[in-house]
Amino acid sequence: MGGEENRQFVKSNFQGSPLDSNYISPNLVDPSKTIIHVQDFSHDVKKLRNSVMSSGHEKGQHTRLLTYEGKEITWEHFKNAVLWDRDVNSRPIYYRISDTHLAPNKAEKMRNHLAEDMLNKEMLHLMEVYQSCLPDGSHLESTIAFLTQTSTLIAIFRDRRPVTSMTDDRLEALKSVHQWFTNWRYRVKSDESVVQGKRAKLLPSTECLDDLDSLVLGFLAVCEKHLSSFPGSHVVPARFNSDVVENHFCQERGLHNGNLTHPNYYTYCATVNAVILGQTSISRGRKSNAGLSVAKPYKFYVDNKNNKRINRDR
Repeated sequence: MGGEENRQFVKSNFQGSPLDSNYISPNLVDPSKTIIHVQDFSHDVKKLRNSVMSSGHEKGQHTRLLTYEGKEITWEHFKNAVLWDRDVNSRPIYYRISDTHLAPNKAEKMRNHLAEDMLNKEMLHLMEVYQSCLPDGSHLESTIAFLTQTSTLIAIFRDRRPVTSMTDDRLEALKSVHQWFTNWRYRVKSDESVVQGKRAKLLPSTECLDDLDSLVLGFLAVCEKHLSSFPGSHVVPARFNSDVVENHFCQERGLHNGNLTHPNYYTYCATVNAVILGQTSISRGRKSNAGLSVAKPYKFYVDNKNNKRINRDR
């Protein structure tokens, strides 16, 4: 998930703050069961990368100045490390980084790998080597601390090894990452030496940090619930994402008039049933629906009349 509409939907399932309930709410259809609300991992990584990209001193270009324990975390640190690597080393330490990573356009900012490449363990290693080669690299300490957390997050959620027990070391590492960001937010918010209106500029956006809370706490809750309900089962972190839902939405939107279609209620009913009846996630090397049991379409009931679409071209 992502976007303000999705956040409002999550909040609508709780009486107070979702964080107070660890993003776990009763099922509105069956209150005896619970629903865990989790933001998508790739969405969170892009938000963290974008927060760093907006951190700096240039007016008009940078809107934040991320600061941890009195030292800055800026996009300039990342650029300088990459340019130093290119200029000094005949065989770059981190060869994968391109100019697109350093200055992505609006479309490229949506590419998952461009964000992950800038916040993973390889970038952490490059930043540490770059720091050691400077006469005084103390200004990079907070950037390295930040990369230590993001690289751990990426390594866990790209790990294909299954989680089979709540004693898995990766779950403890996730808790540590979450605690680091929580402590950072608390320290900045309670720092009376900074004007209250400027404190938010020293952190990633509130939405970004809330989404990170949802991701980590939600994943931990899913592991606990799934492993306790189904002994002997497992959860694979690398497969924990919203790709299935997004693919379903893309198929719905692409059925009529291209992907720019904004369907109303009735066209949505038709497309969602068409996807259910005609598609399958299993490739059989022939007709996708051949030999399969017939899917049951959704039944939609609405008492009120559908609102007419407003023609905004007038």
